[in-house]
Amino acid sequence: MSPPTPGHLLQAYAEFREVFSKERVARQPAHQPWDCAIDLLPNASPPRGQVYPLSLPESKAMEEYIETALAAGHIRPSTSPAAAGFFSVGKKDGGLCPCIDYRGLNTITVPYPYPLPLVPAVLEQLRGARMFTKLDLRSAYNLVRIHKGDEWKTAFHTTHGKWVIAYINDILVYSKSPEKHVLHVWEVLSRLQRHHLYMKLEKSEFHRTTVTFLGYVIS
Repeated sequence: MSPPTPGHLLQAYAEFREVFSKERVARQPAHQPWDCAIDLLPNASPPRGQVYPLSLPESKAMEEYIETALAAGHIRPSTSPAAAGFFSVGKKDGGLCPCIDYRGLNTITVPYPYPLPLVPAVLEQLRGARMFTKLDLRSAYNLVRIHKGDEWKTAFHTTHGKWVIAYINDILVYSKSPEKHVLHVWEVLSRLQRHHLYMKLEKSEFHRTTVTFLGYVIS
C-alpha cells in the first residue's frame, strides 16, 4: 500500500484510527521478545515496602485504578513475598496519578544501562526541519509485558490487598517539507499499528511549524 499524498490530515491518516483507540490499549498485549525482564542481584531478598496512608480522594483513585487495571489484565491478585508501597501524585489537570514505590526493587535489580541520547544531540538532529508532528504514547508502561516468571517481583500492597503487575513518551516526527512529512508520519503510524502501540490523540499534535519538545520550543 502506498502512503497518501498531502491533503486533509484526517483523511490522510484515517486508516490508522486504531492507533488512537482507547479500547485497544485497555487489552492485555501478547508476550514479545522485548518483554521487560527483572533480574535480581545474587542473594537479594524481596523488598517489603510500607502501606502508605491515603486520603479519601487518594483511596478513591486507588480503587478506580485497581478496578480498571484488574479488568484490563494489567494486574492480578498476588501472594508474592515482595511488596511495594502504593500512593498517588497530583497531575496538572488536578487529577491523581497512581504510583508504586519500586525504589526497594530498584536497589536489588541488575542495572542494564541504556545509552539514551543527550538532549543537545537530539536537538541537533532537528536542524533544517520545517514540519513537526508529536505523538504521545497512551499508557506507555502498559504496552510492554513483564517477562514471564518475573511478575511476582512487581507485587505491591494496598489496604485492598496485594497485586502484581502483568505488564510493564513523546515521539517527534520531523521533516524538511510538508510533502515528506506526510510520508514520515504515515510510516511511523504504520509501525505503531503493526506493533500494537497506541497514542493519545488528545495530546498529539500534527503538522506543526512550532512544537515544544524536551522542554524547548522547536521551530
